[in-house]
Amino acid sequence: QPFATNQAVLDYFAYMDWFIDQAGQNNMYTMLNGVLGDVTDPNAFLPYIEYLDLLGNHFKNNKWLAFYDIINEPLYVYTYAHQTSQYSKKQACELVAEFYDAIKNPIADPNHLVSGGNLVTEDVTLFDPSLLKLDFSQPHLYSETYTTYDNCNLTNKINRIKGSTYWFSKNIPMPWINGETGFPSSDDPQFPKCNDLVCLVAGSNADQQTYAEEVLQNTRDSKGSGFVWWVFQDGAWPNHGNALNGYGLLTLESGVPKQAVTTLENYLDPNNNYQPPPASVNMPSEPDNYLD
Repeated sequence: QPFATNQAVLDYFAYMDWFIDQAGQNNMYTMLNGVLGDVTDPNAFLPYIEYLDLLGNHFKNNKWLAFYDIINEPLYVYTYAHQTSQYSKKQACELVAEFYDAIKNPIADPNHLVSGGNLVTEDVTLFDPSLLKLDFSQPHLYSETYTTYDNCNLTNKINRIKGSTYWFSKNIPMPWINGETGFPSSDDPQFPKCNDLVCLVAGSNADQQTYAEEVLQNTRDSKGSGFVWWVFQDGAWPNHGNALNGYGLLTLESGVPKQAVTTLENYLDPNNNYQPPPASVNMPSEPDNYLD
């Protein structure tokens, strides 16, 4: 059934109209992730192109839409879906260019920006952000947490993401934002720090705030044009035995704001026309553990 007459798609568009309008009433812009599952599957190419054209036509006049994300964490999804490479880097670039042209064409939405969420260094092997047809890049800059290597050392964790930012800012030939980052935290004693295999709690809520302060300023100093925190509220990881997802800015049960909320809320100064703190004149240098 064509997407244009698919009731589920039409209902989704109606919901997103409402959601973006709610954000707009609070002077917030929205990023719209247009991805439908594994768009690297050859059987999904033509349906996804049809969908992107319809998506652009529907939202092209929405002033509260900031940009589209047309291929989100492609290598992450691709690796899990296919395990082995089916494409060359050239074919991957051609694939993204077709998606870009589908939504950016003059009949669909030539005005809004188009981007893709990538995983920085890993993506260079296939979905290379420096070669993809996008208006800007939005790397998802996370830092691994290690229990046995450094006992979840906060400074090392922050330096690892500063190292990724340093590499990216030196090598990307287009504007970029930090499209996702986060730090899993909890002060609840039932969720002790670094007590499980995937380390879903990396530190306290105060540690999360320190991470937010450091990484936010480092992004700006590295000439990043924006910053996105994942995720809004703590939840559960269904694929990890419902372990706590502590990346949220609000606690799980009561929705109490963590300390990092203050950092993000106060970053844009209302007394200075909502301007952020000044960026450093010089680009940041590589952290001490850059080559570790």
